Amino acid sequence: NTSDVNQLLEWNLEEVKSKTKKGKFLNNQFVLTPGVGGIQDIAKLLAGFGTLQPVYLANELYKPPKKHATAPLHSFFAQHASEGWNAISVDYIDLCPAMVSLMVGMNFSDFDIVLATVQYGNPNFYRPSMSVTSKVQSHVVRNKVLFLNVGRDFGSNFGTLTLAYKVKDKYFSIVIHFDGSSVIVLNEYNHIQAGSKEIAMEEGVEEGSVNPGGGGTIMTWCKAEEGDEIEFDFDSPF
Repeated sequence: NTSDVNQLLEWNLEEVKSKTKKGKFLNNQFVLTPGVGGIQDIAKLLAGFGTLQPVYLANELYKPPKKHATAPLHSFFAQHASEGWNAISVDYIDLCPAMVSLMVGMNFSDFDIVLATVQYGNPNFYRPSMSVTSKVQSHVVRNKVLFLNVGRDFGSNFGTLTLAYKVKDKYFSIVIHFDGSSVIVLNEYNHIQAGSKEIAMEEGVEEGSVNPGGGGTIMTWCKAEEGDEIEFDFDSPF
C-alpha cells in the first residue's frame, strides 16, 4: 500500500515483469491508499497539502499535473503497453474514461493509421493541412489503440485532426476538433461511436477522393500497384 504515485507505478511495473515471465495470471492494482507515515505526512495534512480522501488520491493518477501534460497513469501505459498485463484494478473509473477506453481497446483488432493531417487555428477560416502521419502512428499503443494528448503532442491550443485508418480490411475516416486539453483515444471498439465513417470503395474502381466533412482535409486514394493495399494522399502547400 502506498499514497505515492511514482512508487505505485514502479511496484506494478516490477511485478508484471517478474510474474508474467513465469506464466502466471496477474491482477495489477493501481489504487493509492491513504496513510500517515510520519511527522512529515502529519505536517502536510495540517498545512492542507495532503489528504486522506481516496478520491483525491485517485485524481493524482488520472489528472495531468499541469497544462499540456499527460496524466501519470496514461503516460505509464503508453510507455509500458507491451508488458504482459492481464487484469487491471483501478478506483473511481468515472474519473478516467480515457484510461478505460485505452485498456478496453487493447483487446480488439489492430488500428492502422494510413494518413493523418492537422489544421491549426480557427475552422471558420482557411487553414492549410500538414501531414502528421508518422507522429500519430507513433502514438498507437500495441498497434491497437490511438492515444493522443493533443496539447502536448501537437503544441497547439486548438485545431482539427483528420485521420484515415484501417480496421479489419476496411478503411475509415474521422475529423476531430481539438483544444489544448483534448485527449483522443480511438480503437475498434469505440471509433464508430466517435463519429468515424467508412470510406466507400466500389469494386473495380482504382482511385477516388474522400471528403470527410466537418472542415477536415479532403483526401485522395488509389490502389497500390502491387498487393491489396490502398494508398492515401492529400494536397499540401508545403
